[in-house]
Amino acid sequence: MLLPYLLTLRKYWSKAKIRLFTPGREDQLERDQIQVSTLCKKFRISPTDVQILTTLNKKPSDESKARFKEMIRPFRVDVEENSSGDGPDHHTDKIVDDVINEDTLTKFAKKTNRQLRINELIKEHSAKSDLVCVTLPMVRVGSCPAALYMAWLDAISHDLPPVLMLRGNQASVLTFYS
Repeated sequence: MLLPYLLTLRKYWSKAKIRLFTPGREDQLERDQIQVSTLCKKFRISPTDVQILTTLNKKPSDESKARFKEMIRPFRVDVEENSSGDGPDHHTDKIVDDVINEDTLTKFAKKTNRQLRINELIKEHSAKSDLVCVTLPMVRVGSCPAALYMAWLDAISHDLPPVLMLRGNQASVLTFYS
């Protein structure tokens, strides 16, 4: 929220509109809308529009899934190809940075679907924007192959206007007194 606001303080982006999209639940839509708007007001950030997206957890389209499968195809390996020679059933749980196996895809299926869905929602709501700011996906260090993570980033930004990907350090940089 802060970085897009800071950009609007510069001459080039001074007339830019900030539109804020955040995930929420259908049964708490009004409450979430009020909370996000109140938070923005406390920090004196005035978005033009605040929308709570309730469809983020829907399944991505078959087209998105097919494009993602094709994108990661060069990084896919079968367990047999990656075994240490002790037979096809022997494999290690250690993550290899440049390969993606079926176990990894299964383990991160929900997160992968989320990244594909984020791209679909950005296309739906912000395809004509001058700049899209999006939070990077979070994973534990060493738990996800680099190739899969990079594929997520590519999937999020596919066929969009310029995308600024942001990742915080989980520490608040804005403070307020209530």
